[in-house]
Amino acid sequence: MSNPYFTLMEVVRQLGVAVPSSGWQMTRLKEELERIIAPVPVPVAIDEVDAILFKEREPLVYYLNRLPNVTLVLVSNRFEDLAGVPARAKSSLQPVPVIFPPHTAE
Repeated sequence: MSNPYFTLMEVVRQLGVAVPSSGWQMTRLKEELERIIAPVPVPVAIDEVDAILFKEREPLVYYLNRLPNVTLVLVSNRFEDLAGVPARAKSSLQPVPVIFPPHTAE
């Protein structure tokens, strides 16, 4: 199950922090992320972002986008879900959609 906490936990883990499976609050994850990205730019790609967009009052993508040194790549199978991002987050994101044609097994 995707949720903002586990998504952020995985981002922080991928940046080299040994995050335990439980016990850290969202605040601690954010502090670790901010510490890591302070000196260097970091691209963050989130696949199936539509699964976490509307699960909290302030979307995780809004928080990530507001951080200095973070560039977001958001992937969704349903573009119309991205259109439903809250206005405050959408104005901050300034998304540039790239639409790929459906692919086949070939």
